[in-house]
Amino acid sequence: REVQLRWPGMRKGMQKNWLPFVVGGKLHVSYSLCPHVVLRCELDGGVCRKVYETALANCNPSMRGGAPPVSMGGGIMLGVAHTTRNFTTSMKGGRLYAFYEHFLYLQSAKRPFDLLAISPAFRFAPEFGNRLDNLQFCSGLRLEPGGRTFTLSYGV
Repeated sequence: REVQLRWPGMRKGMQKNWLPFVVGGKLHVSYSLCPHVVLRCELDGGVCRKVYETALANCNPSMRGGAPPVSMGGGIMLGVAHTTRNFTTSMKGGRLYAFYEHFLYLQSAKRPFDLLAISPAFRFAPEFGNRLDNLQFCSGLRLEPGGRTFTLSYGV
């Protein structure tokens, strides 16, 4: 069933890039990464409340969610974030231009779910040979059995 999640502290306008994860049978979402604001959400009614806020030194505050974190075992989760530059839209033509960069991040699987490390920026290989290659958005992460390799999926 579909449940609309709400938090009184959320910004006005479109809400996206929330990163859901379940720990101890409870739904949590990373609302922001820098600082790392974690909400706990109730599926009955969709009400969320802030339960943790931590900060990783030198974390880029413009970093937003991509693929939700998955457990790697050993109390560590792996997720994907992104930043955008040169974001523009045209109301007449509906054109969009942005340059996306992605980051892997490690997060503790234990409360307060601190961010532990962030990778250097990366991009996927170009496919189109034009500015569409800038609109990569990583939305999927699958950890292979054994936890040593992973697969990322993205859309353009």
